[in-house]
Amino acid sequence: MNNKLNIKVLKSENDFAGYDDDQIIKHFINEYSYNGNAPEINITGDIINIVITDDSIIGVYDDYSKALYYCRDNKLDEAKSLLEEIIKKCPLFSEAYRILGQISYQRGNNDEAINYCIDALRANPSNAWALLLVGNIYNVQQDYKTALDFYKKIISYHGDNAIALNNIGTMYYKLNEKSTAKDYFERSINKDPTYLNAYQGLALTLADEGDFTEAYHIVNKGLDVGIDKPQDPGVRQKLEVLKKSLSDYIATISDDDREIEMANYRKAHPDGEDPNETLMMSMYMECALEELSELPDKAKKAAAMQIAQQGLHGIRPSNDGYKIKFFGDREFNGYALIAYYYVSWALAFPQDLDKLGLPYKKAFNLAKNRYDSKKH
Repeated sequence: MNNKLNIKVLKSENDFAGYDDDQIIKHFINEYSYNGNAPEINITGDIINIVITDDSIIGVYDDYSKALYYCRDNKLDEAKSLLEEIIKKCPLFSEAYRILGQISYQRGNNDEAINYCIDALRANPSNAWALLLVGNIYNVQQDYKTALDFYKKIISYHGDNAIALNNIGTMYYKLNEKSTAKDYFERSINKDPTYLNAYQGLALTLADEGDFTEAYHIVNKGLDVGIDKPQDPGVRQKLEVLKKSLSDYIATISDDDREIEMANYRKAHPDGEDPNETLMMSMYMECALEELSELPDKAKKAAAMQIAQQGLHGIRPSNDGYKIKFFGDREFNGYALIAYYYVSWALAFPQDLDKLGLPYKKAFNLAKNRYDSKKH
């Protein structure tokens, strides 16, 4: 009868953002399988229970754990020696080869790293970290099509994964297939809304397509909801730099360009022509009137000017996630923010309201009549 080794891991102490439980189970099966023997894994709340029954893995587990600690402490020589001993005892232990590949990669020995990863994939073709590492190496070597093949294998074996999806998007971006790149960046964000790298990739792609307003919105959203990850240092700083560059560029757009943009918007949203849009906007405007009408003039003007700042960078009706400092952490969708834009200026700067060029006079009159009827 085989021995058993029980291991407990906490999800909260590992970077599993964007992973569902099935993907976490696949991850540990990938790590602790040997010669076709997979561990038993179940998840209860935050606790991942791993039961290893293969005697070969049990026999080297202490050394394997020690090698991982050596890697974390950057004691790479000690880690390499232990891993080489492990392979002598368990020549089909995929993760041991993969970590040797990681050590070689950190030391700049890319060819050696690829060879170790090939050994890892011979032992376990679905080793996601080995596939990722080989893809990263080919990316560094500017062989984007080969890198793409390895990243796609991760998806084929393990389903959608934010890192792999982002890397696929990056390869398509570098291959100048911007539309496909955008799709993969969006899939990455949908899988893990906190993954900063994907926001950076999507914003750069949108900017390359000339959609600077939407790129600015994506950067802001990423900075707001994204989480810094130890393996990706500096991404937030890059997004901050990109935000400033986009802001500076948008500020250079001429008044003529803005008027053309507003004329196109008015043409697409003629005042009162769509009764559903008019009713919806009037409801948002009524909420704005209820919230802003009784405020002091100074507060009305502060709200109006802060919304106008966002207006300079563009407000898309179909987007959501807009934040205005005056309203705290509240998020607005595009239509709601445009409604508040109109109402705040109607209250704070009525003499300049027509200069906004927003085609919602009928919606405002409808909202104002309802609001006034409630007051009397």
